[in-house]
Amino acid sequence: RAAASLSAWLALQLGTRTLRAICTSVSLATCSTISSPHTADGTPRYKRPLRRKALPPRVEKMTVDQDWPSVYPVAAPFKSSAVPLPIRMGYPEKRGVCMAKEGNLELLKIPNFLHLTPVAIKKHRETLKDFYTEWPAALDSDEKCEKHFPIEMDTTD
Repeated sequence: RAAASLSAWLALQLGTRTLRAICTSVSLATCSTISSPHTADGTPRYKRPLRRKALPPRVEKMTVDQDWPSVYPVAAPFKSSAVPLPIRMGYPEKRGVCMAKEGNLELLKIPNFLHLTPVAIKKHRETLKDFYTEWPAALDSDEKCEKHFPIEMDTTD
């Protein structure tokens, strides 16, 4: 058994040496055909100009009197790339000006009402107009309303 396993081990060793020699010769032959990291004129690839030019920011393309309900259809966090207004918020440091809207975390902390513009409210009202009902004629005084629809409000300071 030992002799059989020794001969099998030697056969594997010879096979790997032959395979290694073939792989080395093939890789050396193909190395000369691989393109260099330089372009045809000799400049390195990292020094070539980018193919695509950077687009101007979205804010510069937007108008102030645009259709706000399409930009802010629902309540959402503040996005500086979607608001073409010079909004500032925060505490001015060293008697300076408050931080601009780009990267301003103070604008993200509070909910905004950019989705509740007068145009948006008018569109919502027009959409819901089909579901309106007339006010009941029997409820013509506050006493009758409180009798049929008692609402209690508890407030604390």
